[in-house]
Amino acid sequence: MPRKQVTALFGAVLLLLGVFLPSLSFPIVGYRNYYEQAHWSGIILIAMALVSAAVALVRSYRLLYLTGGISFGVLLYTFIDVQSNLHDANKEIDLDNDLFKELAKVGWRSVQMEWGWAVLLIGTLLVLVAAAIQEEKLNSQVVKGDS
Repeated sequence: MPRKQVTALFGAVLLLLGVFLPSLSFPIVGYRNYYEQAHWSGIILIAMALVSAAVALVRSYRLLYLTGGISFGVLLYTFIDVQSNLHDANKEIDLDNDLFKELAKVGWRSVQMEWGWAVLLIGTLLVLVAAAIQEEKLNSQVVKGDS
């Protein structure tokens, strides 16, 4: 199996698995994966992972630029959206009781990005790298002997 195909398939598998790995952790509530956090974005990433794998299997590698680009764009949009929502939530906490206000602030500040994001990014980058890898060419030179 060519290196380009292996790289694309590995990236597609990481992208697919990454959707179901922890992407956010909340105090008391626990972890949420990308699919739970951003349902439609998760569906798009699953589709891009499956299409990337199919494209790699049929060796139509130029389409990997499209699937990898869409995956990267969806990840970037969701990342910015999550960061923006967390920032807005921290600013909007307005409770009458100072004790509950401080507890709510501590709770929102404790929300963290998890390792699933890294897996998603690595999978997306591997799909894009696979698209950029140069094809391996066989040396098919015919050696002519002196007669």
